[in-house]
Amino acid sequence: KQTITNLITQVNGECINFVDKPVELSDIRRAVDLYRPEIIVIDHLGLVKVNPRQSRFEAIGGLSRGIKQMALEKNIAVLEVVQMNRDIERRASKEPQLADLRESGDIEQDADGVFFMTTNRNGLEGGLTGGQAWDSTLYIKKNRHGRTGTVSLRWQPQYHSISEVETRYACG
Repeated sequence: KQTITNLITQVNGECINFVDKPVELSDIRRAVDLYRPEIIVIDHLGLVKVNPRQSRFEAIGGLSRGIKQMALEKNIAVLEVVQMNRDIERRASKEPQLADLRESGDIEQDADGVFFMTTNRNGLEGGLTGGQAWDSTLYIKKNRHGRTGTVSLRWQPQYHSISEVETRYACG
């Protein structure tokens, strides 16, 4: 039986590598040098090993800067998945804010874009079937290369599918 750590698959002729063990920034750099990807996805940033002698805030900030520097040096895109803090649960407005990024403000500072996704389960709990979907919203809170705003989405986890909701505008 093959583990995901050793899994290399072909999707549309492209090689995808999965690593499901704790890694350090140096491990990520080595993998980038070896495989030369166009994009890397780090799911999630808080699981990357950092210097235990630093505060968590400083360590995550240093990691964020290191990843940004690597992305610029290697000319690759990096998608970092990070946790939000719990402040949103205590606010009347449930719209995510940049301050909701957990563990370090450096994540926001280093990022070219910051996106949050929320889901309204519409009273549909458990597994969805057929054409059922949850309403979701993508909040574009930071975008160095474009506009910010919101996008309405339709999420069908049973099909691993997220699509933009068509918006119709009234004339006149």
